[in-house]
Amino acid sequence: MALNVSTTLTNAGQEVTLCELRPGQGTIGLQLGFSRSTGLSTLLSKNAAEINPREVENQLATHGSGLRLLLASPL
Repeated sequence: MALNVSTTLTNAGQEVTLCELRPGQGTIGLQLGFSRSTGLSTLLSKNAAEINPREVENQLATHGSGLRLLLASPL
């Protein structure tokens, strides 16, 4: 449902970032054909002081539709 709503909003011209917050249970990357779904895992491996807006931005994947994603690994 979150993916459908995010896609609809993106298609309507909204800037959307969809975040998966279940480490080891990510499915959105698989559904959208991304081979790398480690953005959330990379952030969680850092100390809290190292996480800033630029670091989060670096971990986002962008789908061809313009939808931005913070993906969790399925493993």
